[in-house]
Amino acid sequence: MFKFLKIENFFLIIVIILSIIYFYLGNNFWDFFLIPVGNYSVNFTDLRCVQSWSRLYENYSNSFVVYNDIQGCRLNYPKIWIPLVKFLFKQDYTVFYLIFCFVLYNFIFYYFLKKYKSIFVVYIYFSGVSFLLLERGNIEILIFIFLFFSLIQNNILKLFLLFLSIILKVFPIFALPSLLTKKNIKYLFYSFIFLLIYFLFTFEDLKFIFQNTPSTGDISYGTKAITSNFQKHFNININNYILSIFLSFLVFFLYLSFFKKKLTNISYINKEMFLSGGSIFSATFLLGSNHDYRMIFIIFLIPLIVNLNLKIYKYVFFITIILSFEVHRLIYFFGFYGGVINSLAKVILFLLTSIFLLDIIKKNIVDTIK
Repeated sequence: MFKFLKIENFFLIIVIILSIIYFYLGNNFWDFFLIPVGNYSVNFTDLRCVQSWSRLYENYSNSFVVYNDIQGCRLNYPKIWIPLVKFLFKQDYTVFYLIFCFVLYNFIFYYFLKKYKSIFVVYIYFSGVSFLLLERGNIEILIFIFLFFSLIQNNILKLFLLFLSIILKVFPIFALPSLLTKKNIKYLFYSFIFLLIYFLFTFEDLKFIFQNTPSTGDISYGTKAITSNFQKHFNININNYILSIFLSFLVFFLYLSFFKKKLTNISYINKEMFLSGGSIFSATFLLGSNHDYRMIFIIFLIPLIVNLNLKIYKYVFFITIILSFEVHRLIYFFGFYGGVINSLAKVILFLLTSIFLLDIIKKNIVDTIK
């Protein structure tokens, strides 16, 4: 009986109860948890958007046509999604989402709770970021699943799942630093070969993908989101690339002048997961505006954070993650200032994550060369 009372089992019970409540309440469920609903007339709006791309199948070979089609949701993913939705998801995409994605998504949190015993994992599941991802049913949840299973593999399946993620959404390319370890260095070499081939075949499409990707300051993170909010609220124009360069220099300055010495004797546990989730967050932060649900990859930082010997860094990480994950709830309670708090927390989280990434990568390179 006492074994059953473990936190991971309580978590599953709560998830089952909330799932039942959702089926009764519909979108009112999200309203109760202060999650912005994409469309009250239909569930999982991002899933429906992806499903609509089957209309582009006849023009699949013409990238200009498919990426400039404005009859419905504009394609901003790699073209591979057109035949996928045409032949695999032509009936009820929601069934696939519920059975495959939702179950595996919950399994990942169960895994983290069972292995790392951190109550903070429960918070992340019920956070604004996680619930926004579930409400929209965005394909990011599938990428999250593939990357998680890639990280816990010790064979060639690791590369297969990582490459599959890149083919489906491009941005998981930033998870490649996770292979910068002595045991995975051969996989990193294979990855460069794969990327060379991949970019040769998709170079034309990439510019359309970036062109069609929405850029906003609302419920988003990244330098483009920050500059968009400056323009929206203060009518101040700031080039987001200049801001990205400034923040990059600030990371190196802070690391070399202060953190390098402080972190010299720190031995990290679960570095591979941190490198994966941290690199995705930091790289996408610098490159533009990203919807907040992409911060779900921050959960890959938790195994390392909970084992940090320096408590001050651990607590700063946890506090900034909470404040970064709750933009809508902060605005609901504190208005404009809630948004300011959220934006500042995201910047601090970026700086701290990037500094630790630098230190881990430096130490991994030294260990690999030895």
